[in-house]
This record gives sequence, C-alpha cells and structure tokens, in this order.
Amino acid sequence: MYDWEDKDGLGKLKRLYKMLQDSGYSPEMSPNKMFIKLFHPLTKQFVVQAYASTWHSLGLIFVQIDYGVHEIGFTSSVDKAFDMVVDTYKSQTIGYPYVEKDCRYK
Repeated sequence: MYDWEDKDGLGKLKRLYKMLQDSGYSPEMSPNKMFIKLFHPLTKQFVVQAYASTWHSLGLIFVQIDYGVHEIGFTSSVDKAFDMVVDTYKSQTIGYPYVEKDCRYK
C-alpha cells in the first residue's frame, strides 16, 4: 500500500512520533493523540507541530509553526512529514538554512 492510499492519519502520526524518537528528538504527543510537538532544547519554547486531520479521512499530516499560524505544508507521506518537521525544527533552533518563500514543501 502506498502512503497516499493509507487513510489512517492518526496511525501515520504515531509512526512519525516513533521516527522522531528513533532519530534522537524528544517529541511530545498531545493527550488526544492528534498533535506531535517539538520544543526548543534550551528554552523549552514551542517550535513545530504536526497534526493529523480527523474531520476527513484523507490520511494527511499537516506541519505548522507558531501554533498553527504558519503552515509549512501537508503530505500523505510519513517520510516527507518527517523531513518537513526535522528541517523546520533545525531552521528554528540552530539556524539551518531555510527561507519560507523557497520552501520545497509548498
């Protein structure tokens, strides 16, 4: 089955959470299991979140910063969502090169 055929957004979010943990990040899962958040390692401020939309069954993962004010992008692929979260996290915490207008996920 291809990721775009898999309509279980919450299942994908759980896989994303495990991938982030296995890669050495410290993601936090919301109590309702719909959001994954990463916080700055020193300041403990919110950096990036990924969430699965449950009001429709498209199996999409959305990646956002600023508590949902700015959307980085969305995808049906867990691997692409992982790249989006990690790239955004790095850009916000260690100055990883990132320019929103050139974002490859838009």
